[in-house]
Amino acid sequence: MTVIYAIVIFLLLIFIHEFGHFIAAKLCNVHQGEGSGRVVRAFLGGVTKHGDICRFDTVEELCPRVYALCDSAGFGNEMLQTIAQAAQEKRFDVIICPNPDRPEECQHVLIPERGLAFITTNVRMPYEGKPYRRLRLDAMAEERLTRAQKAKLRFIRRVETSLLEEAVRTLTDAANAHDTLEAVYRPCIDFSGVTALAEEEIARLIK
Repeated sequence: MTVIYAIVIFLLLIFIHEFGHFIAAKLCNVHQGEGSGRVVRAFLGGVTKHGDICRFDTVEELCPRVYALCDSAGFGNEMLQTIAQAAQEKRFDVIICPNPDRPEECQHVLIPERGLAFITTNVRMPYEGKPYRRLRLDAMAEERLTRAQKAKLRFIRRVETSLLEEAVRTLTDAANAHDTLEAVYRPCIDFSGVTALAEEEIARLIK
C-alpha cells in the first residue's frame, strides 16, 4: 500500500509540475519582460500569537489578477516553482514568497509587471478576496487517493492543527513574558539620552 501511495503522489506531482509549465506558457510567453529576471524572496505571512497571518492585501496592491491555488496537501510548490522559473527566463522580475513552515518551498509567486499573482489558499490561509481564477489542486489530489490514503491525510491535518495551536499558545506566553519584562525596565531607561548618544555616533561616522 505504501508503494502504491508513493507512486500516486509521484504521478500527481508530475501532473502538477507539467500543469505549471502549461500555465506559464500561456501567461508569460506573450513577450519579453522589461526587467532583468531578478528574484526577490519575501515572506508574506507567518504564525503569530494571533494565529496564521497572511498579507494578501499586499498581493492585491501589486497584482490585479490573482490566481488562487486551493491546496491543503502541499502540492502547489511544484507548480509555483515552474511558473517562477518561466517568468525569470522571460526576464520578468519575480517575488517569491516562501512557506514559513518550510522555507525551502514556494507558497506564493508575484509577477508585478504582468499584474499576476499565484497564491496558495487553504483552511489556514483563507483568501477572502475574489480571485481571477481558482485552481483546485485539492480536487486533483482527492480524485487519485484511495479511502485509506484520504483517512491518513485527514489524520495528518489534525496533527498539524494541534501543533499549530500549541505553537500559538507558546508565542502568546512569550509575548506576555516580554510585556511583563518591558514594563519593569522601561521606566529605568533614559530614552532621550540614548537618542542623543545615537545621533552623536551617527555624526561621528558620517564625518
